[in-house]
Parts: sequence; C-alpha cells; structure tokens
Amino acid sequence: MKIAAILASAALLISACGGDQPVPERGLITDASHTPAWVQFIPGATTCSGNPPRCSTMPPTMVPWPESWRLEVTALNNPEWKGTVAVDQSVYEQCNLRELWPECSQESVGDARLKS
Repeated sequence: MKIAAILASAALLISACGGDQPVPERGLITDASHTPAWVQFIPGATTCSGNPPRCSTMPPTMVPWPESWRLEVTALNNPEWKGTVAVDQSVYEQCNLRELWPECSQESVGDARLKS
C-alpha cells in the first residue's frame, strides 16, 4: 500500500513539471519532440518512528515509461497560445514544422520526417 502511495506521488510530481497545455483547435506546428522509452529508478528507503523505534523498509522500484511523441501547436489567431498534443508515431512523422494542425494529422497529408 505504501509503495502505491509513493508511486502515485512520484507520478503527480513528474506530471506537474511539464504536462500538456490545452491545444488550439487550429494552428501551426511550431515544435516537435520525441522521448524514447525509459525506466525510472526510485531508490528504496527506511523510515523509523516511535520509542523504541519501529522501522519499515521500502524496496527500490523500477517504473517503465513508454516512448512518446508530442507536437506543439500555436494558435493562428493568438501567437501567445501554445499547447502540446501527444500523437502516435505516424502523425508525428507526417506533421512537419509550420504545417497546419489538425489538417496535417489526417491520412495522406504531409511527408515523413524520419523516413530518410
């Protein structure tokens, strides 16, 4: 139970440090990022309390994070409004910088960025 609480806290902390912003309904692709799959290591810890002390040890934990692709979209009518959207690899490859969103995400649109 304690491990689940620690993992949930870690997930909230990570998501608070750069989660997606609302995406404009229509805009230009202004940035693209790919994050390879990775594994996060959370070290174990021992905590003690009381007199005499009672100690409990949390074992180390490995948290797998999947590969991800994100596009930044800047609104056409408000250049201050930028949002990020998670997409699959095929949409990532066909939506190039300065192309229109969401039009570039439709099938048979755009060219592949990573095929060469």
